[in-house]
Amino acid sequence: MVAHTLRGTIEMEVGQKEEFMFRNLIAPVQAWLLSQGQCVGCGMPLAQGFSHTKSDGMEIVTCKCGRGYVKLSEHKYRRAKQSEL
Repeated sequence: MVAHTLRGTIEMEVGQKEEFMFRNLIAPVQAWLLSQGQCVGCGMPLAQGFSHTKSDGMEIVTCKCGRGYVKLSEHKYRRAKQSEL
């Protein structure tokens, strides 16, 4: 199967089609939740999460469900990479 994306065309196996379609549905929902300042896993407001500042000044917020986020500004967050936790 061939899938066309914004980044180009990719070859996929038949079993990967469902996974590819699932990610296309989930990604916008997760982006919207982050833009609202909410956890993508449980929906809790990240302002209520456990916050700590690392030695380099980066503020890390951990949600009650265990997902980690980097606080970019007052109400902007992004998922933290494993190396940042």
